[in-house]
Amino acid sequence: MTEEGISRICISAFSESEIVSAKNLLFDSIPTGKRKITRKRDGKKQRDIDDIITLLKGTDPDELPVFVAKDLQKLPPVLFDHVDVTRLLKDIIKLQSDIKEIKEDYVTVSQLDIVKKDLDALKTCSLVNNYECNVNKKRGAFMLESFNYDSGPVGLPPVCSNQNITTEEKNSPISTSSPQAHYRDLKLVSNSNNEGTCQTKLQSLTDPETEQLNKPQSNSADAMTHRSQTGSLASAPKVRHTAGAYVNNVVPAASANIADIVRHDLSNYRPISLATITAKVLDSLLNRHLGRHLNLNDAQFGFRPGLSTESAILCLKQTVKYYTGAGTPVYACFLDLSKAFDLVSYEVLWKKLTYETTMPLELTSLLKYWYSHQKNRVRWREALSEEYQLECGVRQGGLTSPSLFNLYMNGLIDELSKTNVGCHINGVCVNNISYADDMVLLSPSAGALKQLLSICESYAVAHGLRYNAKKSELMLFKAHNKSYTIPTITLGGSPLSVVTHFKYLGHWVTEDLKDDMDIERERRSLSVRCNMLARRFARRSLNDLRVQYNNAFRVLMGLPRCCSASGMFAEARVDGFHAIMRKRSASLLNRWRGSTNSILTALADRWDCPLLAHLSKLHTTLL
Repeated sequence: MTEEGISRICISAFSESEIVSAKNLLFDSIPTGKRKITRKRDGKKQRDIDDIITLLKGTDPDELPVFVAKDLQKLPPVLFDHVDVTRLLKDIIKLQSDIKEIKEDYVTVSQLDIVKKDLDALKTCSLVNNYECNVNKKRGAFMLESFNYDSGPVGLPPVCSNQNITTEEKNSPISTSSPQAHYRDLKLVSNSNNEGTCQTKLQSLTDPETEQLNKPQSNSADAMTHRSQTGSLASAPKVRHTAGAYVNNVVPAASANIADIVRHDLSNYRPISLATITAKVLDSLLNRHLGRHLNLNDAQFGFRPGLSTESAILCLKQTVKYYTGAGTPVYACFLDLSKAFDLVSYEVLWKKLTYETTMPLELTSLLKYWYSHQKNRVRWREALSEEYQLECGVRQGGLTSPSLFNLYMNGLIDELSKTNVGCHINGVCVNNISYADDMVLLSPSAGALKQLLSICESYAVAHGLRYNAKKSELMLFKAHNKSYTIPTITLGGSPLSVVTHFKYLGHWVTEDLKDDMDIERERRSLSVRCNMLARRFARRSLNDLRVQYNNAFRVLMGLPRCCSASGMFAEARVDGFHAIMRKRSASLLNRWRGSTNSILTALADRWDCPLLAHLSKLHTTLL
């Protein structure tokens, strides 16, 4: 746009007094030696505009002030350099998505009135006569939560009234307040447009199976409160086994390698729940269904089929090598959650099961009832404590507990991955790697790591979790042995300690990514076991030990005693050391290539051939 065009727009949009005040404000804000000329007589409005344009053209852009207009309506349709076009485009995209959502999920008032009229018409002309074909009994008939209508098409309950018609208000045919399923009476309603006639012609179905199901529902309270029947009912084998499924024996397990001095500290023990066989069978069935209906983030490696601690360690090391090889350091923060399994909120967990999974409502109700009625008692040697109930936490040792905890933490992993802050490989975000409650954050900069830690802290506060800043540690993976100044990074207000090695998922991770420390740990552990065996069999000769070993191997393989040692190993097709190494290498490569995990797939696309060459080189040196 030319200067003449700008002058015409400003003269037509602003008054003379506004132009004079703007000129005075501009000349007072810019440190310049140019004199502010006071214009008079006719045409001074145009000359003031020319003075402003001349001053703007001759001034360094860094010295220009930024003004904010009070009345946005008076701004002319001119684009300036200080307008943030990126934010404007983002707002336009958000507005487009909102408009799309409104068109897809919302209706107009007139359309809502039409639906209301149709539902009112269904009240007077009932379809419940064909109940078998109009209502899906397997899923349970229930009312829409957002509308207060009592009848409707397929999937809704029959006409609800206070006169001899059962009203179903639950979202599921299974009630969470009782272990038995409550089935409602089925009624026949005649085809009539008259509501009074429809109500007088109600007839109950005479189904013997329905009567047997409804009879315990109406008499269950009297049967349980009658003293003469309570003892016989509790002594019944089936009832006794069912009631025992809700009782867990909690055994305090001491942390590994703790001294006798600190054994009196309760924080050094973790509770392990020992359930009955009935509870374990039910737990295994529920866990099988949970695995089908959970959709977890690929950054979660804990207790998932086809993934293990090796997969998590592999992703961690290869991601760090990718960045350090390109000359970029990586900040890694190993987080520790204090008593994570014990602080799971039931209310939040049930909401996640309902809205974030495809879990059927019947199974969700069963889990709710189980956790709300379970009782625990502590077993210490031969002593048992009194029974008590838990207000939060999943059972450590339960089959469904890892899946439920993964669901509880899945929101945090999704939130971290959606930030697109931290490490990326082939467009896949790898800013966090989790194995149940063990999480490590990866970022090429300290600022991005602080942002990820802020998200973790907010999620922990909202979900009742606590991070232990004393056990959470920071490690810097340097690039090409360069020296770096590590800034102070805090967690919950406490600074994180910087370490050069950390034991993550049973594996020692060092700042140089070498396995020497981990190999040395395994070597020492093997030496301890060998010394124990040598001390136990110190008085036996080597020949006697060899004979006993061969005899034990024959029994294990089901071979006769006449079989020689060399023939015994050949008959059993026992692999040698080199064969075992080849199979382990092939197994690792096969799991990497066939994985459906997006992070492992991104790594396989980049490091498949180098890993194969590395394994081939190792095998060549062993021959």
